[in-house]
Amino acid sequence: MEMCLLKDFEKYLKNETNSSVMALANLCSKYDFNSNSIKNKLKNLDDSFIFNEINSKQDNSSKIINDYFSKFNVKNKNVLRFILHEVIDNMYDHSKFKNAYSLAKNNGGFVDFCLIDDGISIYKSFENNKIDFMDDCTSILMAINGKSTKQINGYVSRGYGLNNIVSLINDSNGSILIVSGCGLIYINNNNVFKKSIRNKCIEGTLIAFRLDLTYDFENFYDIIDGHQNFKED
Repeated sequence: MEMCLLKDFEKYLKNETNSSVMALANLCSKYDFNSNSIKNKLKNLDDSFIFNEINSKQDNSSKIINDYFSKFNVKNKNVLRFILHEVIDNMYDHSKFKNAYSLAKNNGGFVDFCLIDDGISIYKSFENNKIDFMDDCTSILMAINGKSTKQINGYVSRGYGLNNIVSLINDSNGSILIVSGCGLIYINNNNVFKKSIRNKCIEGTLIAFRLDLTYDFENFYDIIDGHQNFKED
């Protein structure tokens, strides 16, 4: 993977060139998963980064979330628990990953998170389940808007977990970046931007987001019980 995976996209989003969400995502994506050194490189970052390895054999999401609770002052723990569980559960349910990592960095009132896996990517999961889509960006948007490859009693179900995540982040004036295969989607204040990165594709999926952990999320249960449709601007 190239160090400048997001460089062109940062220029495309001129008002976001200094976003630490972008910087953290770029940091995670610049290492090739085929290299044995990725784990050590991420693990040995300076002390401002909190590194966790996601276990491919046994779900350790609760341990990772509790680690973040011990490091950050979280006003509504249900929100962070919900978001991280959903992201990591998606890895276990869909990605078939061998390696996956989580990074977090405190940036004042906000905390930036980045989770990345070397799985089959969203588009490949759709292909395997014979779900039609136009391109990699479209597959990401379809996943955000509820298209799921999870089957219940033999039928593909709707999956609003990712949709709820984006809605919660939007509600707190945060932002989220999802890169999978050759598609890149960035959502900020209900504005949806997409970009094809065919010459800078990644294996697997990267999700980076900024969240205000001091936000009270009074409407948390209303958001996760609902559905918001996200469309490209």
